[in-house]
Amino acid sequence: MSEAGEFHIYFTQPRGRRGSREALYEALAFYTGRAFTEPEIQKEKEGKPFFSDPFLPQFSITHSGDYWMCVFGEQRVGIDLQIHRACRTGAISKRFFAPEERLMSEKSGYRDFFPIWAAKESYIKYTGRGLSEKLSGFSVVNSGVISGEGLDLDIRPLRFLPGYSLCVCSEKTDRVFFTDIAALKPRAGGE
Repeated sequence: MSEAGEFHIYFTQPRGRRGSREALYEALAFYTGRAFTEPEIQKEKEGKPFFSDPFLPQFSITHSGDYWMCVFGEQRVGIDLQIHRACRTGAISKRFFAPEERLMSEKSGYRDFFPIWAAKESYIKYTGRGLSEKLSGFSVVNSGVISGEGLDLDIRPLRFLPGYSLCVCSEKTDRVFFTDIAALKPRAGGE
């Protein structure tokens, strides 16, 4: 288990909707050191999922491109991963970004588009409001950098792999640990 401000991210190749739940339980077993057979998951009024057992950690799930991820911690958390794909970045940022986010994205030639989008998604996963929250109604950019300063949160972009943007949102993020679930599984010889 972890301390407040410490988060553990587990990642793997996606395995469909059913595979996401299996991956969550597998990651939870590695995180806690205990095997689980489908711990009960409930949803808050606004939709954020949580484990019913108060002794289990807070969590958030994301998937994009070739990867599925979850994050565990002792405090409320949101995570988002975005693969960098061709899209209408200018039109999307005009519609969904706050003015300061749009300016930062435009100034960078839209290189900052995906990091900003991942930060916004991690925030709405943190709050549990999801896409019911007006995305242009809040900003994850303050003084030209991604942060949760204006939201009284810690919005932390993290390095993952080239071509991906990853962000975690919480009250406080001190340390983050990454674990590839596939690396933890026993493998038969020659695999």
